[in-house]
Amino acid sequence: MKIQFILPDVSRLPIGGYKIVYEYSNWISLNIQNAKVEVLHLMFRPDDWLLSKSSALYAARKFNRKYWSFPDWAKVDSRVTFSRRSPETACNDRFDVRIATSWRTAEYLAAQPDETYGRRYYFIQHFEDWGCDRTRLLNTWRSIDRKLFVAKWLEKTAIDLGIDCSQSVHVPNGIDTTRYCGEVERKTRKSIAFMYSRSPFKGGDIGISVLRTLAIMIPDLKINIFGTQEPPEALPPSVQYYRDPEQTILIEHIYGKSEIFLCTSTTEGWGLPGAEAMACGCALVSTDNGGVNDYATHGVDALIVPPGDKDSLTKAILSLLNDDHFRIRIASNGQAGIQGMTAEIAASRFFEALHK
Repeated sequence: MKIQFILPDVSRLPIGGYKIVYEYSNWISLNIQNAKVEVLHLMFRPDDWLLSKSSALYAARKFNRKYWSFPDWAKVDSRVTFSRRSPETACNDRFDVRIATSWRTAEYLAAQPDETYGRRYYFIQHFEDWGCDRTRLLNTWRSIDRKLFVAKWLEKTAIDLGIDCSQSVHVPNGIDTTRYCGEVERKTRKSIAFMYSRSPFKGGDIGISVLRTLAIMIPDLKINIFGTQEPPEALPPSVQYYRDPEQTILIEHIYGKSEIFLCTSTTEGWGLPGAEAMACGCALVSTDNGGVNDYATHGVDALIVPPGDKDSLTKAILSLLNDDHFRIRIASNGQAGIQGMTAEIAASRFFEALHK
């Protein structure tokens, strides 16, 4: 069976959606007899490419050697084929299955003349209205019948908008619980972890504001923040900032030593960091961002509050910091739930969906 995943251009920094595609490629190559997997990265020319700055950036990426192989963080098996082309020169080899993974790759795949070169699937991992206007995005959802939704809220959104989902399948992510693991009770007291991003839907400013408030209220609070970007200014002295940490640092020193993980996103396709932190024994405090509901329930294995509500986020965190028995119960329930959502189960379910 020949399978092609179609991603946007290579990213030298970790991206959750890319990570899942690479993991599924690895699993299929390792576990399915005679399977051949190609990951095609499409080099889309920017819409304003004639402007000198955009043109220069596009050319620099196109000819930079660093972008002509899988990124170091990806850990892709040698049996998975790497390909990087512009849409105009992308190879028309025949595949049994071709999978779009974003709105722009879906436009490319839907524009192919027919399914002679492979059955079309659209792996929808978020409502990507930050990359294009809403109408253009929803047109891509309508353009490919076989849709693979990473979260229930995305499928519900499509149905509510009158988009045909009769051939759709819910394919939630999974966590490698052999790597993402830890003890709930053996944590650094009064400690919290947070992933910072400047992307508007991640709610980074809200998270930093909440953490500043908590640092004033609890002088000995230990705050572990990580992200791929420069840290925000004027962080409290108690903050340890990790820029683009290696996985061992993330698992052992950030998730592994923090009692609580904070997520402040307004929307999440699924939300890998929250689930990873739960697997490592953190109690999750999250906004109701859509994706979190695939793996967490308020008051049972997480505390979930409305997006943008700083006061509710602060109160939820304090309720866990001030009651260790409560924190341990929430964290233990969360960890147990994630242990039933392994990466192996997720990859197997995804592969089965390619036969529907």
